[in-house]
Amino acid sequence: MTVTFCPLCNAAIAFDRRLDGRLLDFGTTGKLRNSDLVMYDRQTESWWQQFTGEAIIGDLTGKKLEMVPAALVGYGHFKKSYPGAPVLSKDTGHRRPYGRNPYVGYDNIKGVPFLFRGPTDKRLPPMERIVAVTLGDTNKAYPLLGPGETPRRE
Repeated sequence: MTVTFCPLCNAAIAFDRRLDGRLLDFGTTGKLRNSDLVMYDRQTESWWQQFTGEAIIGDLTGKKLEMVPAALVGYGHFKKSYPGAPVLSKDTGHRRPYGRNPYVGYDNIKGVPFLFRGPTDKRLPPMERIVAVTLGDTNKAYPLLGPGETPRRE
């Protein structure tokens, strides 16, 4: 499994990294597409869209990784639920402000996605946080409600 996280769109997605009998190893290209990170596999150097798990450039263009159910949880909740679990260290040997959002303000629900060009769907605000659910061939997006929030009525 590979776990991906895009701080720009606050999306954590896990994928089965096995594809057509080979095990792929992923890194980030440092590029963005549609306000979402683009990753690459080290075996073919194909580029992959993080939101969809689809190869968009390279030998594997059009191939799609299988998503694995995952959740984005706070550290305190994780530590309480799994007190003995190992956690990656922020001490990586690189000077980088891990734990700080490099895109402050981008997640403002009333904002406009400044790194996105193209039409937006009018059913939800463009910056709405959602939960994506896939059952078979059916995909749905639901607004993510915080503690004490109630669904909006249109």
